[in-house]
Amino acid sequence: MSHLIQHGGNYFFRYRFSPNLESVLGLSVFKLSLKTGSKRDAQRRAKRLNKMLQALLDPAHPPMISGDDLRRILTNIIDQAEANTASGKSKESPDTSPKLSDLITEYMETMISKKTRGTQDKYGYALQEFIETVGNKPISLIGHKDARLYAETLGKVPPNYRKHFVGKTIREVAALYHKRFTSARTINDKVGVLGRFFTWCINQGHIETNYAQGKKVQGGKPGFSTHEPYTLNDLREMFSHSLYVDDRQWKAFKFWLPLLGLFTGARLAELCQAYCKDIVQIDGIWCLHIRPSQKDENTRLKTRNANRIVPLHPVLVSDLGFIEFVNQVRRTRAKRIFPDCKPYRGKYGKDASAWFNDRFKPKIKITPPRPGFKKDFHSFRVTFINTAKQAGADIRMIEETAGHSDSTGQRQQSMSGDYYACPYNIRTRYEGVILKISYDIDFAPLASSHWSLRKR
Repeated sequence: MSHLIQHGGNYFFRYRFSPNLESVLGLSVFKLSLKTGSKRDAQRRAKRLNKMLQALLDPAHPPMISGDDLRRILTNIIDQAEANTASGKSKESPDTSPKLSDLITEYMETMISKKTRGTQDKYGYALQEFIETVGNKPISLIGHKDARLYAETLGKVPPNYRKHFVGKTIREVAALYHKRFTSARTINDKVGVLGRFFTWCINQGHIETNYAQGKKVQGGKPGFSTHEPYTLNDLREMFSHSLYVDDRQWKAFKFWLPLLGLFTGARLAELCQAYCKDIVQIDGIWCLHIRPSQKDENTRLKTRNANRIVPLHPVLVSDLGFIEFVNQVRRTRAKRIFPDCKPYRGKYGKDASAWFNDRFKPKIKITPPRPGFKKDFHSFRVTFINTAKQAGADIRMIEETAGHSDSTGQRQQSMSGDYYACPYNIRTRYEGVILKISYDIDFAPLASSHWSLRKR
């Protein structure tokens, strides 16, 4: 009796002999790798093995071969099938499955076309690299070895190789000598793209195995944030700098964005894309409503949980007059709070990020981050979350305020807390999170800025 079994992504042929054959062959069970992860190919090869076994083990005549001879004959059959598949010259029925390029085109059009330009490029480049690595062959001929080859090839090219080797394929670049190589994190990111493409192919019925699973390399994305929070001295240096104290921040976003990041924990893109109408008052508390826009495809959210309402801290509202500033922007008929921040490749924040990280931050004497960590604009978000946590704020309130599913991004849904109960109301989060945020910094000198419209 024969069986088709799967183990470790590959299929195996398993055959149990009858007692009389077992005594002759010296085998009770015969197991042989079919050398494929495709169920269709495995079924085809198993069928050939069954036919051969029926011919060799005729019940009417005792077999004239040993168990070792039988294994060698059947192994040769599998090796020949593997060679035919690799050369694309199989004498079996011709492969009519769609080619990689056709499926990738369909996948990009149906699943990726509505995402940001940056995301489209990321997926497009990664999947094109896969074709350059393994060839534009039918999807049924793709296997685990192709995904392994892709990950290995990515590890042999330098970072951003496309900019320096224009016109060359990834395999051509991989064959050259390089001093630096693509990071494990980037390799795993691209293998992840390939895995999501394979998942889509499975859902469409083209394959049955996600060949990218288990192909990520060691040393990828760690299980913690590599952004380090700012120290109290960092923040004092920053907001006592002459650009702030002497009122020399010549654009509004340069004055407000660091303050908003520090007191809301919002992402840079969320702040740069905000509309004036997103500043709303709920239960007497001024808030920032972070949400996507149906009229502007560039106004997006990173995750579903990012759609939220963040109460504004008294330092922003009462001490610095942020609401009055927004009202002044409204009177200019500008729709966005910071109209100087323009979208780049489908996302807001690139110009603000370049200003903060490349021009403003180098002027500040901040404590260097630990090896492997960094301090940039996103560190305001880390500082906000860490400060709230250390002040004793409930972690679920912090998560809802910051737009996280949980502190690790992977919380299982709680039936009582998430399924039945509504999110924490604004006043509860205002008192339970926002009012706990305190940095022991005197922000009073900033109230004299022309960008600060504190009621006097």
